[in-house]
Amino acid sequence: MLNSQWDDNLGLSLELPQATQAKPLVDRHVEIVLDELDLLTIDGIIVNLAELESQLEGEPRHRPILLRADRDASYGKAVSIFDRLEKLGFHRVALGTSPPRL
Repeated sequence: MLNSQWDDNLGLSLELPQATQAKPLVDRHVEIVLDELDLLTIDGIIVNLAELESQLEGEPRHRPILLRADRDASYGKAVSIFDRLEKLGFHRVALGTSPPRL
């Protein structure tokens, strides 16, 4: 598996042309965050590890998952989340990182 850096806060400021037939992107990633206190959120909603499966129940298994774990989060809990995602059939899991601070 290849993991890469994914930071939604970086990018260019663009004014895109408007289109009357534009459709929203369907294949958006699901963001799972484990903070330094081991608080787990899925797309901003606080959940516990036992609720992970029910919260992801309606998600297509091909949808990418971005797992962001704080460097002070429990390594064991992060591995448990990753393991459960694999067991649920989510195989497109990326580990979020941040660019180095200058």
